Amino acid sequence: MRREHIHLDLYPNYPPLDNTRPGQRATHPTPADFQAAEELILKDFSLISYGRLALYECPPKADPNTNPEVDPSPPEPSAVTNESGKPPKPEKPKCTFIAYIQFTRSEDLSEEDKNDLDFITTFLHDSTRFVNPVDLIHKIFRGKMWTIGWRKSQTRGEVAGRYIDTAGITQNPLAYLDKLINGISASDIIHKLFYSIADAAVDAANVLLTSLGLPGYCDPNLKRSNNNCFASNLAFTRDEFSNRPHCDDDKTKNAFLLLSNINREDGTIALAGDKDSTFTE
Repeated sequence: MRREHIHLDLYPNYPPLDNTRPGQRATHPTPADFQAAEELILKDFSLISYGRLALYECPPKADPNTNPEVDPSPPEPSAVTNESGKPPKPEKPKCTFIAYIQFTRSEDLSEEDKNDLDFITTFLHDSTRFVNPVDLIHKIFRGKMWTIGWRKSQTRGEVAGRYIDTAGITQNPLAYLDKLINGISASDIIHKLFYSIADAAVDAANVLLTSLGLPGYCDPNLKRSNNNCFASNLAFTRDEFSNRPHCDDDKTKNAFLLLSNINREDGTIALAGDKDSTFTE
């Protein structure tokens, strides 16, 4: 199935009023903008909720009428031949891989799958007691985002450190130690989930992390203790999170996303029919 790429701006582009927080917040979509975007998506797009999907971006077809540098005259016959004596066929332009997506309906989950997902989502929910929400008013439109593990380098020569909320850890240090231990089990489950559908990408991310000498998000110190942690940090969101479209300039070429419906109160997975739920990713 092929579709032509059509540029679409879901939200209006509002300029900031000034550099203050209220001035930056003025760039955010309004509730009416969010409602209009949702109606547009539901009207013009088809919802895929099961099965597997691979996305590729094919190179645009050459159009001599729009490229003045293209010579419209027919090319000269090639003198290069293959073993059959015929000129080789021109190579087809390669498509760029974008994403591989696997959808699983809640009724198709095994008991082991449910337990694994439940462990991950409740671990992330409990982690919010020990890390502060990401506060980027110029990037985040709505919802909440947290990051656990080792912070990204922001300034040249800056000392590396973990994302933590010191006050939250001081109030309940034993629970924080339990979180560190549970983080190892959570990383094993996350590794198993992604490795089952994208083993080559997981291995590539792990090799890159090892080559850079970086710890994984579940490692309590700079020395790596678990090879199943294939990323230095893990970001998760909830409550209809939405941010400004952007491109990250990261060393890794791969990104991994797990999207699940959870109960707001305790972070457990929400199955079909559960009320008061939200998405975490």
